[in-house]
Amino acid sequence: MKSRSSGRVVAAALGLAALLAGPGLGCSADEGAQPDPEITTPGAIVGAERPEGGVRLLKVLQAYRFDDNLTLIVTTYRPIAADFAEARRLARRADLPVQEPSVLIGENDLGDYEILWWRSLTPEERDGSP
Repeated sequence: MKSRSSGRVVAAALGLAALLAGPGLGCSADEGAQPDPEITTPGAIVGAERPEGGVRLLKVLQAYRFDDNLTLIVTTYRPIAADFAEARRLARRADLPVQEPSVLIGENDLGDYEILWWRSLTPEERDGSP
């Protein structure tokens, strides 16, 4: 005869196993704790207004400051959002099509921008290979 306590122990053990395995499952652990990204934070997803309209999405790979000039190496993505609200929704998608894997851009060339999201760099992005 099974007792209720053995069922609780099994349920608790399964819950603990799921909790411990959780960070390794799924597509990304980025849904958990994230840094408070700035424009210089590797992995920051940035929305930048385009002069011709719309908001382009960029992912910061590296940032360098020379004197007072900030230069970024970014990945650019294909979708152009209509506004920052749409850009924030797009930024959370892991399947954004890449336009250019590595582009050099100055902060002054970004125009108006917002930090939309953060996603950790992939091993390829950390190594500098597209």
